Amino acid sequence: MVDFSFHDATAPLAKLCAKHSKALVIGTTGHNESEKETILSYTKSVPVVWASNYSTGVNTLFWLVRKASEALGPSFDIEIIEMHHRLKKDAPSGTAATLAEILADTRKQQLAEVVRHGREGIVGARTPTEIGMHSIRGAMWWAITRLFFANNGERLELTHKASSARPLRMVPCMPPNG
Repeated sequence: MVDFSFHDATAPLAKLCAKHSKALVIGTTGHNESEKETILSYTKSVPVVWASNYSTGVNTLFWLVRKASEALGPSFDIEIIEMHHRLKKDAPSGTAATLAEILADTRKQQLAEVVRHGREGIVGARTPTEIGMHSIRGAMWWAITRLFFANNGERLELTHKASSARPLRMVPCMPPNG
């Protein structure tokens, strides 16, 4: 079973897969913690592959962000800005959330303690450990994810832009005769 639908559908699909001993591939995002726990409980019964994004470019971005975070260290401030079309229902996007998880992991932080979603009012100075997360929705641009590593006098920006959600070209894991 392949699920690229909506977060409400994933747990019932996982249950159905477990009942019929069928593997499940999940590309849906926006699940709350309870939904995630329910879905993960079915991994005891059937194989599950679950990723926030299956695009080659985004997965390369995940790798680059991990390497950049390790190389730059904690002296760089981190901000994530993700922009999606007006019809996107979850915020932040699964891609941005995965980036924040990678960053917190490389810094050995608890994500819930360091992520700051937007800023409003008198919030005080930016802390050295926080990971800024900003979501923008509008028009029909498809998806832009931009990450900033900023230090005094320099800034590294990593960006991924998707112009459509047309199906990805599937690359086989093994050669046809392998």
